[in-house]
Amino acid sequence: MDIEVWMTLKYRAALAWWLTLGPNGPYYLWLGGGVLALLVWSWVSYRAVRRILGQRKFNGTWYNAQRWLVLLQDTQDRERQGLILNYKEAKLLDLYRTGRRSKLRDLARRGGSV
Repeated sequence: MDIEVWMTLKYRAALAWWLTLGPNGPYYLWLGGGVLALLVWSWVSYRAVRRILGQRKFNGTWYNAQRWLVLLQDTQDRERQGLILNYKEAKLLDLYRTGRRSKLRDLARRGGSV
């Protein structure tokens, strides 16, 4: 089949689908796409503004720089007292101390052996 004929058939099929939406169909389709784009844009801008302000998220709570340091200090104090930390807290301390993730802790979480 010639490419021009194939493209014409595809164009006609798309146009036929567009016309089956009725007189108000394209309006609602564009309106729905605009609302979806607005929601995505709002979410991305919210996260970007939080990052620009220097806030970090841990366990579903946003922390500014001062509260973040207090959280890290409290977590370190609990570890020094001998309390057992959960995985997220231990991972947070690894990131704070070394600047990277602990490969041994990730391996243990997946159920592998050292």
